[in-house]
Amino acid sequence: MIVLENTDRIIWNIEYFTIDMVKEYIDTGSITLRLGTEGICCQSAGLYELLDHLCHVFDIEKGKITIISSNPKETHSDYNVIFNPDLDVSTTAGRTKDIEFPNKKIKYKIGLFVSRSVCPRLWLSGWLYSNYRDQTFQTFHYDPEFSYHKDDITGLDDMLKWGATADDLRNAVSLIENSPITQGEKIDSYPILGETGLNVLSHYENFFAELVTETFFSGNTFFMTEKICRPMVTKTPFIVFASTGYLKELKTLGYKTFDRWWSEEYDIYGEQARIKKIQEVIQTIMSWDSETTNRVYQEMIPTLEHNRKIFLENAK
Repeated sequence: MIVLENTDRIIWNIEYFTIDMVKEYIDTGSITLRLGTEGICCQSAGLYELLDHLCHVFDIEKGKITIISSNPKETHSDYNVIFNPDLDVSTTAGRTKDIEFPNKKIKYKIGLFVSRSVCPRLWLSGWLYSNYRDQTFQTFHYDPEFSYHKDDITGLDDMLKWGATADDLRNAVSLIENSPITQGEKIDSYPILGETGLNVLSHYENFFAELVTETFFSGNTFFMTEKICRPMVTKTPFIVFASTGYLKELKTLGYKTFDRWWSEEYDIYGEQARIKKIQEVIQTIMSWDSETTNRVYQEMIPTLEHNRKIFLENAK
């Protein structure tokens, strides 16, 4: 089996893994590929195009190739696709099922936690930092003192490709210049799954809604990471930057979203259009006074309690 490490639209070191695929086929007569712990879309990552070419050049039967994926929406007519996630919502629910959370004392409108930078995280984080800093509880863990962080500060090039304005780029650069933003304590990249990561949950009583920026957002994919689980378990409203139709998929699993209180039209869009629609939602929330924000939160409590109940029913 070959494990393909990846992020949205990118399979790392694919040229080396291609050689490994050929060798595995020579040695065993088949190829098995494992696509990590989350739900990348094989089509948007270019994997099917690569496999088609590999099969053509080396006369490999497509039925001899198996792809093990954490993306429940991944299918292919020729290659064998097996859905088998390494991590799922039940694992996260099990870690948090006994944690009780106090009632909210809302000091901020939006919470946003970012460790590794990618285009939409950098774009939205920079925009919030420049325009709504006093109303946002925000982390951004880029630290130029650490060489490995320099490799993680990605997104500016994609912002240009997605049509970012000069103001958008200035916002992103301003955020980078003022990073790391840590809120005075260690918050791990994986706030629920890591031991010290539970620290982040103590902050949820301080803000009204979370802007969740999921790992995978391109192509035909759906995967619930610990990022969407955090607001579920803490009874926090959420706005999600993820793949097109992400909220629709949540609803098919029994969760409720927040289209009664703001537009969730953003869910039908992808990439840069989704960013713009999410910004419009946040602008609406930022325009509310404290009385309106607290009243809306009280109206949402039945929905939030429903989501927590559904989430914890998955605990193991």
